[in-house]
Amino acid sequence: MKIAMTRYFVPPNYKQQVHLQFTQLTQESLSVDEYTKKFFSLATRSEFPWNEDVMISMYRKWLNLQISSGLAACRLYTMVDADQVAAQIEEEVTKKTSMKFTTTSYAKNDRTAIDLSKEGMSIHSQPATILMGHIGYQCPIKKNLHVGFAQEKEAAEQESDLAGNSSDFGVYVADDLADKEDAIT
Repeated sequence: MKIAMTRYFVPPNYKQQVHLQFTQLTQESLSVDEYTKKFFSLATRSEFPWNEDVMISMYRKWLNLQISSGLAACRLYTMVDADQVAAQIEEEVTKKTSMKFTTTSYAKNDRTAIDLSKEGMSIHSQPATILMGHIGYQCPIKKNLHVGFAQEKEAAEQESDLAGNSSDFGVYVADDLADKEDAIT
C-alpha cells in the first residue's frame, strides 16, 4: 500500500529534489534555530546515509559568515554541539549589532557633547593634523576640526567685548538706554 501511494503521490525525482535542496540550503535571514530545523528536515527527507562529520561540515558551510567562522574555531563532535555553539554565537552577534554607541564623549572642558550614536561617528573619526604634538581639536591650522569651535568663538568674542569696554562699566550713558527702549517697543 505504501509503495502504491508513494508511486501515485510522490514525483519520480523527489529524492533528487530534496537532496539538491539539502546541499544548497543557506541560512540567509533565518535564525540558527530555523536553519537547524530546516536542515534536519531536509536531511531526514533525503534518506541519504550521512556521516556525522559530513553533516557538521555541511551544516557549517552555509551558515552566515560570522557564525560559520566561530564554529570553525571550535571542536565539534556531534550535531548537537554544532547547533548549541551556533546558537550562542548568533546570540553574541545580535547583541553586538543591537548595541550601538549611545555613549557621549565630552570635548575640551565639558563644553560640547559629541553624540557617538550617529552613523559614522567614533572617537577616532577626526582626521590627523599636519603638526605633531597637539590634539586634533586644538590644531592652530585646522580649527574647524573641533565640534564646539563656534561656541568657543562666541565665548572669545564676548570676552574681548568685555575686555575692550571695561572702562564703560559704571558710566551712565542716556543714549544707550534710549536705544534699548526703542528696540523693545
